[in-house]
Amino acid sequence: MKVFITYSRSDQEQVSSFVRDLEELNHDVWFDQDLSGGQSWWDNILSKIRDCELYIFAITQESIDSTACKREMKYAESLRRNSLPVLFSNKVSMAMAPRYISQMQFINYTNPGDKTALFALLKAINNLPPVQSLPDPLPAPPDVPISYLDTVKEKIEAPSLDKRDQTELLGDLKQRLNDPDTKREDVIHLLKKLRRHDDLLASIGAEIDVVLREVQTNAPSQPQSQQRYSDERKSTAQPQSAPPEQNFSQPNSGLAVNTVAKKDDSWKGGTMTALVIGSLIIPLLGIIFGIIGLVNGGGKKSQGVILLIVSVVGILIWSSFSSDLSSGY
Repeated sequence: MKVFITYSRSDQEQVSSFVRDLEELNHDVWFDQDLSGGQSWWDNILSKIRDCELYIFAITQESIDSTACKREMKYAESLRRNSLPVLFSNKVSMAMAPRYISQMQFINYTNPGDKTALFALLKAINNLPPVQSLPDPLPAPPDVPISYLDTVKEKIEAPSLDKRDQTELLGDLKQRLNDPDTKREDVIHLLKKLRRHDDLLASIGAEIDVVLREVQTNAPSQPQSQQRYSDERKSTAQPQSAPPEQNFSQPNSGLAVNTVAKKDDSWKGGTMTALVIGSLIIPLLGIIFGIIGLVNGGGKKSQGVILLIVSVVGILIWSSFSSDLSSGY
């Protein structure tokens, strides 16, 4: 079956995926991919509509707002082509869609990966009525959508442009950058062409440079002040996150190792008890190990102090015991 698809340029990626699904069902699909414009381009589109057996309107807000899309749709209606609306965006209110579309049952294709959508499409195509013959005589073809950019191009190529002309042209081109019916590259080309005009004012030239920079960075709708603020937040956020890793993780790990090492180096409970008892019996032993504890430091330092004190106590005890023995004799 010969299928014609009306769509907005901004939805080309989604429509291309939809076309592949139709082609896998062995349908001959045609959708306009020629961005040249002009009368011959428009005549070719109307010819394809007349030849199609199924006319599909890809419903998005952009296609509903598009003059060319609406003219194609009305022409298909006047030719009595079998029509099938296909919804590609959930942001569209069908109540606001053209009457010819809103009164028809549409296929929901907002989730192409859903096999239900493909089955619904297949069922709708299989249930289409027989193709009607074209009206005789043919209805009058719609006028070719006037290329706005052609008019702008003629104005830019004028020998002289005053300040008002330059301001209006720049304002119009800035608006067209987000127009779904206008090729973005063509607008950029005209902005550069205006930038090279001999009469261009310095202030207008500077504004064009700003617009072109925003387009190149893919952020035309974000003011420069917001971009700078965003960049500043990124630049300050990164240094703040780095110091904790450098200043805390490594030193802390070192402290942990040292602490563990010092605790492991101290005398265990049983050993310390034996040393205390030994220091009372043999004070010289306590003095030796007490000095060793002080020298090693850490946990042994406090243990060394204890052993020295116990050794002194042991010396006093032995001195007193010795005096008692002497007086006894």
